[in-house]
Amino acid sequence: MRRTLIPVMRREIARLLGPDHESLLVIEGMAGLVSANDPQYWVANQTETDLQRKLDQMDGGAIAICGPRGVGKTTLLKKACGARLRYPHTNFHFHVVVQTPANYRPEEFLLSLFQDVCRRYLTLYGRRGRGLFLVRSRPVDVTRRLIRSLPALIWLATGLALLAFGMSSVAQDVYAWITSDARSTAQGWSDPALSWAHGFARNHQALTQAAAAITGLAILYRRRPRVLRWLASRRLRLLIKDCHNYLHLLQHVQITGASATIGVPRLAGLLLTRTTGASSRTLTYPELVAQFRDLLTRISAEERRDGWKVFIGIDELDRLGSAQQARDFLSEIKAIFDIPNVYFLLSVSEDIGATFIRRGMPTRDVSDSSLEDVLHVEPRTLEEAQQLLQTRLPGVTDPFVALVHALAGGIPRDLIRYTRKLVELRHRTDQTDLPTLARHLLLEEFAHTLSSFRVLLGTHDRTAEWGQTLHRLREATSILHQDDDQRAPRQQLLTAETEVTRLAVVPTSPDTDEASAHWEELSTYALFVLTLLQVFTPPSFTQRREQHVEKDHGNLQRLATARMELSVSPASARLMIQQFREAWDLPPLPSQP
Repeated sequence: MRRTLIPVMRREIARLLGPDHESLLVIEGMAGLVSANDPQYWVANQTETDLQRKLDQMDGGAIAICGPRGVGKTTLLKKACGARLRYPHTNFHFHVVVQTPANYRPEEFLLSLFQDVCRRYLTLYGRRGRGLFLVRSRPVDVTRRLIRSLPALIWLATGLALLAFGMSSVAQDVYAWITSDARSTAQGWSDPALSWAHGFARNHQALTQAAAAITGLAILYRRRPRVLRWLASRRLRLLIKDCHNYLHLLQHVQITGASATIGVPRLAGLLLTRTTGASSRTLTYPELVAQFRDLLTRISAEERRDGWKVFIGIDELDRLGSAQQARDFLSEIKAIFDIPNVYFLLSVSEDIGATFIRRGMPTRDVSDSSLEDVLHVEPRTLEEAQQLLQTRLPGVTDPFVALVHALAGGIPRDLIRYTRKLVELRHRTDQTDLPTLARHLLLEEFAHTLSSFRVLLGTHDRTAEWGQTLHRLREATSILHQDDDQRAPRQQLLTAETEVTRLAVVPTSPDTDEASAHWEELSTYALFVLTLLQVFTPPSFTQRREQHVEKDHGNLQRLATARMELSVSPASARLMIQQFREAWDLPPLPSQP
């Protein structure tokens, strides 16, 4: 039935919807867009397999995960630390993931990481750090809590009383039925079942005991009673005690003192007093490194007895200002990276990853001596983007996926952001067709880009010619913003697209080199948006895609590649866009003014 009926129904529904039925945005649910960080919407890709293979070939060390911002480095780091690469629903690693604020000093970072490791390990075994003993009046505190909770208790008692009064007759009827009819019925069912189970267990005692033992082992394995394991291991008890002590040492300064007084009664002036004191000092950085290495080594040795691994995730290293600041930070903390059987996963910028790949050409860098390997996270391909978005937004069709994939350049964070905006436009305009939604989305995005570039270009020299350029940008932004109105007439839309075309043609470069570079970026991005308008807004997108996708440079994946290339070289991105336009037989640009 399923193999014969469902294909026929699909063909009939497709025939009724028409040849361009994929160009309609039908939303079945958007929980995946709302909960962007929910693990149930994580979609695996080849990069995760590559990382798991690298981890299987190592017994510890540091691996850097690099890539553009928003490409999914943090998600990959969390999945690897939580043992979710191979088994998505398990968590069989002891792991700590920390963020790296922009102004951390290395010793402050290590101090914070040390405390996080101690807290996390104590939590793993159902313990928590001991706080300082403070003298306070417990009866007063309890009385205050009772007074604050009194209104809530009164309302709770009132509600329960009213509920009991309203349900009393129903409860009496149910009780009478249970004591009469239900009891006799249950006895008629249960007596044969109990007698059969008792007879089976008596006649097959070995089989019954084996089944009970296997079931008990399965329950114990699933529950992982690590909270009670520390009671049976002296080594583990000492380790937990040391975590308590380290946490107390790193958080508090301890001061001890002693005082003694010697005097002769009834004799004035014969009084001798002696006072001594001592206070703890903070650990120096070398001492901190040594103590941290020792603790992690012992934790790793203990957890490996259960087949667990120890992972330390250091996220957002690319937030440390420049690449040189990140290198300096790595050079300070690299002493902790070679702890036996401990894996360090670092999220770094592309500069650090490129430096590691160029190691030895011509000089060595700190990344070469700090890192075991580097994994570069690539943007999602069009096929991977389809899987990601169809998981988060069931019902989204391939044309809309291709549109947001081109705009986002394959970056997962931007894929979700543009899809949210597409859904927002769907509700705002009450339109579902691809041409209308694509035009609104592209023109709005280009209007925002023009506004940001106008602010950036306004910081340069203000000559008369430069003032005319900024004025043209303001007028273009105003025209594009008018398209926000869903009742915008056709002529107004054509005017907005004309402004995009005019900016896509490379104009005469401004005077300064920096301004010229910014203008080239803006012009290339305008050409990119114009190309998307000419690809996605005409009707019959599916037929046109089938005609051109097999040509050289005609694959829709090249649009996302060109979008990412724009951040590297606008000239190279312009060449890729021109090749795509030729493959799709798009009209040539007007001559340069």
